[in-house]
Amino acid sequence: MMGSRIHDERLPPMTSNLLANRTLGRTGITVPALGVGCWAIGGPDHNLGMPMGWSTGADERAAIAGLETAWELGARLYDTADVYGHGLSERRLGHLIAQVPREQVVLSSKVGYFAGTAAHGFDPAHMRRQLGQTLDNLGTSHLEIYGLHHHDFGEDDRWLDPAIEAMHALRSACAAHTGSLPTGSPPHLPCAATRSPGSGRCSTRYDQPLASCGVAT
Repeated sequence: MMGSRIHDERLPPMTSNLLANRTLGRTGITVPALGVGCWAIGGPDHNLGMPMGWSTGADERAAIAGLETAWELGARLYDTADVYGHGLSERRLGHLIAQVPREQVVLSSKVGYFAGTAAHGFDPAHMRRQLGQTLDNLGTSHLEIYGLHHHDFGEDDRWLDPAIEAMHALRSACAAHTGSLPTGSPPHLPCAATRSPGSGRCSTRYDQPLASCGVAT
């Protein structure tokens, strides 16, 4: 693994942050106002005909250096997804996570756009597998935030209720496997898709205090 600048005496992590703090919905998670989106560092990739990274993100050294610089400048929220570079974004972010105090980082990832051989990206079994792979890619035992990546739940919203139930199941399993829980407050999964009142359409809200962590089964 390439060396990190995080512990270099010439470039110590910032001890103060000029950014104002923000609380994410009603989760209780507080982070500096500026977070880091990790879509671009997935490199040149596509899924369902859509780009899932930038060609400029193909340089691994530059991508990791950018993440480290963001850390040094006070960023603590990092958002990625299983589909960004089909795991490459998560793995590159994992280089940073291995170098910094885990309890100081808020990790966010998402599931749903990549379906692989599953019937749908929100197939519950697929969601469980993808969460496990995400945790492996990041080199962590838990996430602070795990979200449903889009609101296409199939014809007649077939996969909406199964997706929500899967998230609740992950929360329950997380509570039962305390070895996977982080120290302090439990990780939150504040992104829950719900039907908008009076319509069959779906919307997304970020105030559900659902918890999630890695579960093998």
